[in-house]
Order: sequence, then C-alpha cells, then structure tokens
Amino acid sequence: MGNTDKEKKKKSAKHQSAVAAKAKPPAKAKPRRARKLTSKAASRKNHMQDDTDSSDEGEGGDDGEDRGDVLQEDIDWKDVALSEALISAITNDPMIKQALFPSPGSNVSGSKGGGKPKTDFHWQLCQILFTNHETYGLALCKAEECTIVKKRAAWKRTWGIKIKNRLKKMGTITNGHKKTMGETGAGITRADEIDMTKENHFTNKWAVIQETCPWFFEMRELIGERPNIVPSSLGNGNSGMDMSTFTDGPGAASEEEEEEAVGSPTQWGIENDESELPSDDEADEGEDGEDGGKPDKGKGKEKGFTMNGEVPKLGRTGAMPGKSKLATRPAKENKKKRKADEFADIAEAEELTRQRQLELARAKVEAKQATKQAEYAYKMQKMLDKKERRQEKNEERAEKMRFLRL
Repeated sequence: MGNTDKEKKKKSAKHQSAVAAKAKPPAKAKPRRARKLTSKAASRKNHMQDDTDSSDEGEGGDDGEDRGDVLQEDIDWKDVALSEALISAITNDPMIKQALFPSPGSNVSGSKGGGKPKTDFHWQLCQILFTNHETYGLALCKAEECTIVKKRAAWKRTWGIKIKNRLKKMGTITNGHKKTMGETGAGITRADEIDMTKENHFTNKWAVIQETCPWFFEMRELIGERPNIVPSSLGNGNSGMDMSTFTDGPGAASEEEEEEAVGSPTQWGIENDESELPSDDEADEGEDGEDGGKPDKGKGKEKGFTMNGEVPKLGRTGAMPGKSKLATRPAKENKKKRKADEFADIAEAEELTRQRQLELARAKVEAKQATKQAEYAYKMQKMLDKKERRQEKNEERAEKMRFLRL
C-alpha cells in the first residue's frame, strides 16, 4: 500500500509539471547591450575619476554633501559690480592684462614657451574676485583648501572656465554694441563724458546699452588694441608703413646678391676669359704691325704661322676645350620687393578708402546736427516772435481800456 501511494504521488507531480510547462511560453532571450567604445584616454580619465570618488567617500560622510557645492556653483553675472570688478582686476595688474589681452607686436610666452598658462591667470582672477565674498567665498575656500591634488586641479579648472567664458561673452557683447553705436562714440572713453541731458540719436542708443552693458567703454578700451580684433597695420593713415620687414628679413636677398648670383660666371665655376682674349685694337696691330705696313714677327709666331706662308706640320692632338665668353644676362627684378610695393599700394588704397568713408560719415553726422540746430533755432525764433506779438496785443488792449475809463 505504501509503495502504491508513493507511485501515485510521483505520477501526479510529473503530470502537474508537464501541464505547467505547456502553459508557460518559452522565455525569450534578452538582447545584449552593445559595449560602448571608449578611447584609452577616456578610459584612463574615468578610472582616475573613480579613484577620486572612492577616495572622497573614504574620508567621511560629510564630504559627500560638500562635493557638488564647489563644482556646481553658478555665478550670477547679472550683478554689474562683479563684471566691473573683473575688468578692474585685469587693468590693475599688467601681467594679467598682457597675458589675456596682449598688446600688438608682443610675443606672449605660454605654457609651451616656459611661461604661465592662461588657466593660472584665470584662477588668479577668481581669487581676486571671490575671496571673502558673501556668496562664493566659502566655495572658493573649499577649492583652495582641498588636499587631494586631482580634485583641487579639477575645481581650479572649473572656476577658471567660468572666468574665461565670462570674458568671452563680455567681448562679444562689446563688439556688438560697437557696431550699434557706430563712429559717433569713437572719441568718448568714459560714460561720464556723455551729456545725457541732451536728447539725440547717440544718447538714446547709450541709454539702451547702459541698462545691459554699463561697462562698455572700459571693455572696449581693454580689447581695443588686440591684434586679432583691430589690425595694427591699418590703424592710422597718416603714418607710413615700414616695408623693411618684407625686404630686409633673413629670407630676403639684396639686389647685389641677386646680380652676383645671376651675372657672375664665377658663381657657377666658370672662369672669365675676357682678359685672355685680344681686343679689337690688338688684333688690328697684329695684322698690320705697329707702323701699319709690316706685320710683327713675334706676334706671328705666337699665332702659329710663319712669314713665308708655310703652314707648319702638326701632329694629331686631342680636341681642346673651347674658350667662350659667357653671355651676360640682364639682372632679374627683385620679386619680393615688387610684391612688397604692390602690397603697400593696396594697403594705401584701402586706408584711403577707409578715411574717405570716415569723412563721409562725419560729414553726415555734422549735417544732421546742423539741420537739427537750424530747426531748433527756427522754432525758438518763432516762439519769440509769437510772444512779442501777444505782448503787443496785450499792451494795445490795456491802452484801449485806459482810454475808455477816461
């Protein structure tokens, strides 16, 4: 009995498992994700980042809360005082100004030339602006006091990028407003020089620009001498151009050197045989003699013939190299000098065109101002005349009333 019960239980268990297998559909294989291909540099950077994060977590639980405060601190550049302080920090330090805004003709030594990279000067500006600052002083202090080298370098780079992006945006805004204001504000260097009591086209433009860019004149003066923004060679039409850089450089050849290279036969290893050849006068003397009647015996022997006309018998000799006079070629023109002259002519023509455009724009502005002044004077005169006529009418009316009372 016991065996039969066990067999029945086994059969029922097998039957249930078979039914369950039929009811359940076969499980589909999950698609495998493709591995993301990364370069060696990217994988090394991720590995370094993982090491930095693990070392940060090992220091303590509070460090995880402060980790994002330094890296993700957003600076409110809408604060005008911050932008003005940034410009003042650059202009007050000659080294920072020369590194970030080099003057024309200077050769700034970067990190590859042994000097400081621009990132160091960006970090220096961060320290000047945000040390002991109410909002950003604590975050900057955490970056300065960080003892982990990689983490501190990453934070310094992040703060420097904020300064770099702000300077780039300020330069873009200033260049856009320079086109808007045109040439009318070329002689103004400060906002205090603008008389806002007068209402004209220039003051209306400055009123709009002042709301968003009150540091326009300071930033324009800072970037006004940059070679990549203002070409230094066409700055003033009255000053002459120094063309020695095109003709007197190490690669330029002088006219004497070119003449020697082209016309001198010794340059090519050929001797000048002009001294060995007899002149026309000597040839005539050799034929006619000194007195014109008898030929010279000595010279006749040198020429290889006798007086009686007999030709000496000579043995067979090898061919002798002929001596010929090298034809003199005309000296080639200095191509570099000619190109430099063409460039100078083009530069002068462009500068003359630019000066004419400036004169035309100045004449238009002066004509508009003269027209406005004439209109204003006409209106004022008209008002005075009207006031005088009204006064005369009042006086006549007063006299009539006085006469009627009498």
